[in-house]
Amino acid sequence: MLRGAGVYEKSEQPQNPLPHLLKTEAWDLVYALELQYPEQLEGLCENMKNKKSWEIYSSSEDPLKARIPCGFHDKLDSFQKIIMLKIFRPETLLFAFNKFVTENLGEYYSESPSSTMEQLYQDSDKITPVIFVLSQGADPTNQLIKFAEAKKNIDNFRYISLGQGQENIAHSLIKEGKKEGNWVLLQNCHLFRSWMTQLENIVNNFADETNINNDFRLFLTSMPVNYFPVSILQNGLKLTTEPPRGIKANLKKSYNELTEDDFDHVKPEWNRLLFGL
Repeated sequence: MLRGAGVYEKSEQPQNPLPHLLKTEAWDLVYALELQYPEQLEGLCENMKNKKSWEIYSSSEDPLKARIPCGFHDKLDSFQKIIMLKIFRPETLLFAFNKFVTENLGEYYSESPSSTMEQLYQDSDKITPVIFVLSQGADPTNQLIKFAEAKKNIDNFRYISLGQGQENIAHSLIKEGKKEGNWVLLQNCHLFRSWMTQLENIVNNFADETNINNDFRLFLTSMPVNYFPVSILQNGLKLTTEPPRGIKANLKKSYNELTEDDFDHVKPEWNRLLFGL
């Protein structure tokens, strides 16, 4: 699955009967598979001369459900079937892995858990920055503001979008935050490359400072860039923020942001809608 065909004796390897479907690497893998699993796959290379059957399999609209031709479908286990997909439809592997994990471990292990701000806060402390690694269309600022309001801490929440000329303000917010116990959010660190070394020094010094207010928290957001300080990544809490894909993911994200208080105090008609959700 990972390395492909590897090294093997090719002297008896037959000619590729499906050059329009299988590149050299894929045909090598077919032959290596037959050598590796002689009981289940005896005659695999020979059977591929039945071009029409394999062309239909290769062009299937749903290859994860399509039957492997020439009687091989019932001979292979679920992992070997994924290797057949690697040969004929490598673009479907991500979905095949997901299905494999679901079938063998359960659906719970195939879904990315949604982290809530409350969980994140419980894991954080005054010297450990929280880093949100951004993707297009995702911004945690509103979530943080809502969470600060829920924690009755909105008056102590400070944030600024970094950029040229903002270093003094950012430094002042951190200095004030350490003293007063504020939450400080520095947005878009990737836009201020020249200040990243200073930020790294500031954060690294947290561990040696004895007078930081226990309520102080530092939140950072950045697109993934190679100049973001490695030491901050190593010592911080990291969370990727991606826009949810699909209706189910969107609903779960919305639901995970609601608290018991939200449920108890919404309008009656909203309460029923929330229960239905």
